[in-house]
Amino acid sequence: VIATYIRSKETLCAKFIDQFLLAEACYEQELPYVKGKFIILENKSLFFRHREAISLRSNTIINLLFSGTIAKENGILEAIELSHALHKIDNRYRLTIVGCCHQPETAIELEKLALTHKAFISLIHNTIPIEYRLIQENVLKADIGLICYQPQQNFRNKMPTKLYEYTTAGLPILLQTNPKWIRFCNDYNNAISIDYQNFNPIEIHQSIQNTIFYPNGNNLAKEHTWRDEDLG
Repeated sequence: VIATYIRSKETLCAKFIDQFLLAEACYEQELPYVKGKFIILENKSLFFRHREAISLRSNTIINLLFSGTIAKENGILEAIELSHALHKIDNRYRLTIVGCCHQPETAIELEKLALTHKAFISLIHNTIPIEYRLIQENVLKADIGLICYQPQQNFRNKMPTKLYEYTTAGLPILLQTNPKWIRFCNDYNNAISIDYQNFNPIEIHQSIQNTIFYPNGNNLAKEHTWRDEDLG
């Protein structure tokens, strides 16, 4: 009932709007009242680092990263579960969690899990947005980025900002299966697609060890940055 009321108010007010700014291309289809009166300003990365032909086979440590908004629907528990399973197979795996957790119950649960698994989890979080500098620093220090949103309808057609950030940083990705995200990553051969709800850690570990990520580099990803800032 509330959703219907809100949508009717949006439709009514839309008559008085000259131009809409849309954060996702999919909103054109989801919001019929925009009727061509829109500009798409999609999320992008704020940095670029050139990388190519990345192999993690000889790494002494393999740093996994979960960054951005920390929430259960964004897959934080699945990220910890997968990292724990990989760490049991090979103790080179470490997990860094960095971001903002708005949900107090989730923050408490996360702190307990990080303490229990302090051998391989580093936690940098707050209940308010953290400095973006910390996100960028940890993206550039990581070896693999985790994108593990739960397979919900509201995520299906959207492009996570961290997908751009990881790609513009030349970071290999363990990617929740999603056709749109897979098509994006296929341009760079930078991701291993997995089902975070039902995964085989041995197969994932073997894929990580045997894959050459970004065989042709990530220069094309510059188009997904707001500024051309080469970090070397």
